[in-house]
Order: sequence, then structure tokens, then C-alpha cells
Amino acid sequence: MYPWALHCENPEGGRREFALDQPRFTVGRGATGDEGVAHLCLSGDSLVSRQHFEVIPAGSGAVIRRLASGRNPIFYQGQECDEFTLPPGESFVVGQTRCTLARSEASLATVLNEFTLMGPGREQARQRSSYECFQALMRMLPELRRAADIETVWSTALGVLRTLLPEASCVMVLDGDRVVDTLPAGKSAQASRRLVARAHQEKCTVTHCWDENTAGEATVLEQVSWAVASPVENHTFYAMGSASPQDLEGKAVLIDVVAETVAHYLALQQFQRLQSQVGQFFSPVLRRILSEQDFREVLKPKRAEVTVLFFDLRGFSMATETAEDSLDHFLQHHEILTNVMTEITECIFAREGVVIDYQGDAILACWGAPNARADHALQAVEAARAILARVYAMDLPFKSQKGGRNLRCGLGLGSGDVIAGQIGARDQTKFGIMGKVVNHASRLEGLTKQLGVPMLINAELYQQLPSDQVLCRCVGKIRPAGVREASQIYEVVVPVEHGGSGLSTQETEAYAQAYRAYCEGDWRGGLQRLRQVPLEDPIGSFLMREILNRQDDDLPRNWDGVLEFRSK
Repeated sequence: MYPWALHCENPEGGRREFALDQPRFTVGRGATGDEGVAHLCLSGDSLVSRQHFEVIPAGSGAVIRRLASGRNPIFYQGQECDEFTLPPGESFVVGQTRCTLARSEASLATVLNEFTLMGPGREQARQRSSYECFQALMRMLPELRRAADIETVWSTALGVLRTLLPEASCVMVLDGDRVVDTLPAGKSAQASRRLVARAHQEKCTVTHCWDENTAGEATVLEQVSWAVASPVENHTFYAMGSASPQDLEGKAVLIDVVAETVAHYLALQQFQRLQSQVGQFFSPVLRRILSEQDFREVLKPKRAEVTVLFFDLRGFSMATETAEDSLDHFLQHHEILTNVMTEITECIFAREGVVIDYQGDAILACWGAPNARADHALQAVEAARAILARVYAMDLPFKSQKGGRNLRCGLGLGSGDVIAGQIGARDQTKFGIMGKVVNHASRLEGLTKQLGVPMLINAELYQQLPSDQVLCRCVGKIRPAGVREASQIYEVVVPVEHGGSGLSTQETEAYAQAYRAYCEGDWRGGLQRLRQVPLEDPIGSFLMREILNRQDDDLPRNWDGVLEFRSK
């Protein structure tokens, strides 16, 4: 018969070897197999069925075939396979058990000289080397605190490994097959690809010893009798030597501790970097919630229903241009802008919004992402009303006038679907949103200049607002300059002292009737109803001018009552 052997290893059942000296075997947790068929009993793995798969030795290796009674899949070369031919020296996984086919007694001995640090065995090994592990941590932590970049992290770790493993002829950091750093510096050495691959596949430290008879088959390295591979995220710590240490398992534990320490350090650095790049845009409440989640999941792009807010400070750009000749005035304006942005950010955070971006004298914010909330529309409008109250209470040197009105800022808000998540370069991550509603909210902010009111919203947002808490006036169907489609927009009515129209419910209804008459081509009726709207109302004045410009003309063909803007 073929002299194959099957080596099986799992965290609970340990390692077992079975000589494949029969033409056919069934393998599983059951004590026996079918009559006349040899059975190999695997223990310690509840994911293995009583009769899970069969092994048929062949000339080129062994055929592995999952039985109908095998509940869980078998993975070979990273793929789920029901039947395949396993060459000697290769492995497959079923449940938590790794099975490797050995080619001969010599190659079986080679496989048995390979061990992993995982599960209870890892903890026991660490306990046996607890003092050495503590010393390794004491060496690593102070050096890592001083590391300024990733290159310093790798060189620090290699320096500690070199000290802990004087028997090693070479210690390396690998990125895949590429050598990132090595000690001694410039040392030319090649790692075992199979050993590195297994360390990453098992997500644990793997140690291998070669003897003189099998080293040529097992590795491309010359004059190497042992090697240890330990994964660190996408990298690998790798140590090798020609003379085996007396306690190789103890040395592997130290490499394992160094690798885990570096992995935790890198994860912490990434978290802190993400917090500094992203966390500053979130309110304290959201920061606390998000700190309990994986930032990579938070930043993963996903569809979300949100309310978007655009804020723009009026008159700042022009005032800054005139102040550029005087450095003192320029710095003074910059300080005032900082104070304004701080006040506005506090209003946004108070309503648990997210600041997406600061754009000079403008702010983009949103509600409903990264954490969904049903009341995103109302929270955004409440924040906008608070912003207006703050801005109009401040003593600002820059203002914009329109029709005798003091316009200090403009706010455009819209509700709709966006893609929310990571935007920008991979190493300069920031949270962002993309979608039609973002552009629409920006256009609404621009329209506040032309209509002379501080806050405009889209129809989708209006439909989500409780009428007993927020008074809105339907401005009408608007077609901004450069836009084909017209859309219904609304004014959120705020007091005159906050830059708003200050209309009553009766006055908003009178405007609504005037606009309906305008849509029907009833110019006279529209003018009559506008008499019930205060003369200082900027939107009422705008509609009156539109009617007066048309009253001597016939009703245009395909008239739809859309209010058009020919300039931005």
C-alpha cells in the first residue's frame, strides 16, 4: 500500500497522526465507519461530523471526498471543495481541524516538527515564559512610544527580536514576499513562502524545524534548521537560524509577544489617526457612540437617508479682500470668522449633527449619517434656527444688504438619499456624503441671496416637518439658473430679528393664494392677495415683480407658473 500518513491538528484535540495503510478510510468523530472500511477518529472538534469525509490513497497523493453526512464544508487552497486530490505536503481544513498529507516517514517527521501557537497551547506556552514575555514588553513599549513612523516601528521591533534571539542568523519584516527590513542590515535571505502563508492563514505564530534529510525538500533555504513566522496585520516577522535554540518554543513565544504588541500599537495608531481626522467633525455624543464601533465599518460607504445643511456667511469674502492691504485687519477678520464657525459648530453638535466640511466662510453638515435617525429633518431645522439666532446676535463687521435688508448668512437644507462614508485618499480619510440632495441644498443656499430670506428647504424636507412646530411658506416651483428641472421649495419662517420674513400663518396662506393665482395666469387676483402680505416681505415683493412684468402680456403657451432665475 502507499506509505502516506495524515497529520491532523486542532486547538482542542491537539495533534494526531494516522498511517494510511488501507485502500480507503472514513474520517470523523464516530468510533467506527462502514463495515470493511477503516475509520479515523478525530476528537476535540464539534464541527466535524461523525462520518465527515473519506480518504483514498493514490499514487500522486490521496483523494479527499466529503461524505453526504458531513455537515460542514471542507476548504482546500482557500476554496470550498467536496472532492479533490491532495498532494503530499499540502493541507486542507475541516471545522477547526487542519489535515496534512505526509509523503513518507521522513516527511511525516518533518511535519511533526512544525507547531503553531494557538488556543490553550499558546496560553500555556506564555505562562511557561511569563518572565521573558514581560521583559520583551518592557523593551518594546518605550521604543514604540518614540517611533515617529512605520519604518521606525519595524526597525525597533527587529532590534528587540535580535536581542531576544541571539541564535537567529537573520530576523526580517516581510510584506508578502518583499523584504521590508532585516537585521543584520543588508543580510540576503529568503523566507519559506509556505511557512509565511500558513502563519497568515492560521493567524498565529508558526515554527518549523528541518533536519538534514528533509531540508532540501521542505525549504529553499540553505544551512537553515529552523524558522519562525508571526503575522502582523499584512506583514510578517520572520526569524531563522542554523543552530536550533535549546527552547525553540519559548523563543517562538517571544516573537509572538513582540508581533502582538506591534499589532496592537499599529491598531491604536490607526484608531487615533482616524479619530483626529474624523472625530473632530462629530459631536461629543456621536464620538462616544462611534468609539464603541469599528471606524472602518463607520467609514464604509453606504446608502443613507439624511438631511443636508449648507451655511454661508454673507459679506466675509468681500470684507477680507478689502482688508488684505492691512495684516492686522486681515487677522482680525480671520479671528472673527473662527468665532462664527465655532458658534455654528456648537449649534450643529447640540442637535447631534455631523460637520462634513469647513469651506472658508461656509459649512456643510448633515443629520442621519453615519448613525441613522428618524428625526434628522427636524433636528437639522432646529439647528438652523439656532444658527440664525447666534449669528444675528453677534457683532459682525461684514454684512450684505438687499432691498434695505441686512442679510448676514444663508442656509440651504434638503432631505434625500446619499452615499455616506469614506471620501478622499486612503491615508487621509474623511467622512463625506455624495448625492443629488447635496447639490440641491447648495443651490437653495444660493437662492437665499436672491429671495432675501435666510433659510430655504426642499419639498422632501418640508414633508417630514411637524406643522405645529415649524411654520413654512411654499415659495413655489423654482428653476435656478443652469438647471433644467423645476422643484418646489419652501421658506422656513423665522423672526425678522433673525433675518427672516416673520410672517404669520394667515400671511403665509395669503401668499399661497397669490401664487396659485399666478400659476393660473390670474395676474389681478395674484396682486389682490399679495396686498395681505407685508410690503417688506422679500418673497412677496419678488412675486409681485413677476406678476407686474407679465400683466400686460398674454398667458404664455404651456404656462406652468415656474419662477425662473437667469443668474446665480
